[in-house]
Amino acid sequence: PELNVADNLRLGGTDARAFREWAAELGHSELRLDAMIRCKRRAFAAALPVLLDPEVDIEAARALLDPEHLDRLALGLLDVPVKALDVVGGASDGPDTTCVAAVDDEGNLAVVIHSLFNEFGSRVLDAETGLLLNDRLANQRLAHGGQGGVVPGGRPIHTLNAVLARRDDIPMVMMATPGGRGQVQTSFQVLVNMIDGGVDPQRAIDAPRWLSGAPRRPAPNDQVYLEPSTPADVVDELRRQGHDVVVTDGSATDLYGSCVAVGGVAGRELIAAADHRRAAVAGGI
Repeated sequence: PELNVADNLRLGGTDARAFREWAAELGHSELRLDAMIRCKRRAFAAALPVLLDPEVDIEAARALLDPEHLDRLALGLLDVPVKALDVVGGASDGPDTTCVAAVDDEGNLAVVIHSLFNEFGSRVLDAETGLLLNDRLANQRLAHGGQGGVVPGGRPIHTLNAVLARRDDIPMVMMATPGGRGQVQTSFQVLVNMIDGGVDPQRAIDAPRWLSGAPRRPAPNDQVYLEPSTPADVVDELRRQGHDVVVTDGSATDLYGSCVAVGGVAGRELIAAADHRRAAVAGGI
């Protein structure tokens, strides 16, 4: 939903004011950051109540991407006071996610992302296989269903996801990132950097990043965390717009994910990109 609301704005649907200036300065435009953070908050507020319902049917989930619904989400979004935008809680605390992306000389792309969730996962080791079981259900409730509850046949919400981006139906890049609830925000930013900023995956990953919402309990859920490389004038403008901004120091790299990406099609130069924020590398054999 974040990308779809942004696409509605970028294409001039209801209000393209901020998006017309995106390509001017990659990652540094205060209008761009303000608009993206608003897209995130509106998309989360609309989608999470639906996705957290363990008994939701597939049609209700599909309706989140209905063009008319997205147009309503984007309507007047850039003119609403920031404090009036909905804030959705439910931050995850698990830090142990790993992802690997690969591309071969025929242009086949693959991504694997896996999470133990908390340190040592569930603390249960399968003696026959040596596998440590994860703890991805840590925030789910067994009793009475409800938001985030577990019911027979239900699909509990989680943050693990991988991205495949195509141009003219040709796969161009595949990527994933750890980062709890920030995963979709990191992917949102990297994709927009490539699509609207027109840069390669490595520059898109390296650009200054933000996180909207509590990275861990009990932090306030309406704060926006910015990397220290964010220009001071951008920070000042976001605060003027009403965002509750926190500029983190260089030790807070865990807040912003660690994106890895591969790209290329058969017969063209292959691409591998990795994030400097955590222990990640890109290479070839």
